[in-house]
This record gives sequence, structure tokens and C-alpha cells, in this order.
Amino acid sequence: MLFDPAGSLPRAELLPYLENTVIPTLAACERLQSAGRIVAGGPLLGAIGFSFVARVGSATELETMLASLPLWSRARTRVVPLGSFATRHATARERLAALKAAA
Repeated sequence: MLFDPAGSLPRAELLPYLENTVIPTLAACERLQSAGRIVAGGPLLGAIGFSFVARVGSATELETMLASLPLWSRARTRVVPLGSFATRHATARERLAALKAAA
């Protein structure tokens, strides 16, 4: 999630934004991490935003988790589903075998 309030919020709005959005979002992320739903991640160094790996059972569960964060309505999000190394390894071996057979 990324958001740059410095360029878009007047100074008078920055205090309530930090107090009502940023701090509660970070606290929510800490709770999700303690509960095992965020398994890795943290603030992006050199940028205003954060990134994490979530443990969820479905896309709907992820959507619900993200939408529960106070920052959700003001952030740009990018979701990248991850596969497993074992599955990719098996696929690569199958492709290699097919290429060898065709050669």
C-alpha cells in the first residue's frame, strides 16, 4: 500500500490524518501480524507505504482484511498472488522434458 500525504494534504490536515489513519493502520497491521495473518512485511524504507505477505484462505478474505485497514480508502494497493516453489519446480521439469522430447 502506498500513499504520499506530504504532497497532497495541507499541513493542517496532516495531524488528523496521522492520528486517525496512519497510526491506526500500523496498529492494525501489528495485530494482524501477531495473529499470524501477516507473515512478513513492514514499512517501505525511503517511501511512504508498506508491503506484506498475508496468509488468507481466499481472495475474499484478503479483500476483507485490506478493506478493514483505515488507510484502505486512500491507498494504492497491488496484490501479487504467490505460488509455491514446489509447483513451479514441477512445471519447469515438465516443460524441460517436453522440450527435450521435441528436440
